[in-house]
Amino acid sequence: MKSILIIDSAENYESEYAIKSLGGILRDITVIKAANMNIHPCIGCNDCWLKNPGICSVKDGFEEILKSILSHDYVLFIGRMTKLGFIDHKLKNIVDRLLPLLTMLIEIDGGQERHVSRYEKKINAGLLYTLPENKMKECEVEYLNEWFSRFLLNFKMKSIGVHHASSYEEVIRCILS
Repeated sequence: MKSILIIDSAENYESEYAIKSLGGILRDITVIKAANMNIHPCIGCNDCWLKNPGICSVKDGFEEILKSILSHDYVLFIGRMTKLGFIDHKLKNIVDRLLPLLTMLIEIDGGQERHVSRYEKKINAGLLYTLPENKMKECEVEYLNEWFSRFLLNFKMKSIGVHHASSYEEVIRCILS
């Protein structure tokens, strides 16, 4: 059975509907409601690489998220899109704080330098965004796709895509295939 972690920083009608719909078909789902969690931005101290490898020095709600990511096969990030066509600040804080998944060591991967993964586990990840589809411009969706694919490349995760929250059926197809 594939285990799925949903990290919901949007916590709005669209994300609730997507979670309920996913839960109706997929069974092993854990949901973390991150919108009201106390999650600070990364402070760039590098303690997670040097002082306490794999452990973030900022003590807030993020530790629960990091442990959950490592114990699931799939991670679905759900975030609100801002007026600038990017994810909300809460989801950005979560993504930035994933550095403990990597080491400070560098390797050449596909002709580019990448940090070495701290863990053997390969994580599949997808992004669901919430915003009325008619408000999202094609160039913003393209930018979001490019950013997310680069993020996954750097963290050695496999993509199940970037989708509007109403496109949860596509996410289900990606997980079940």
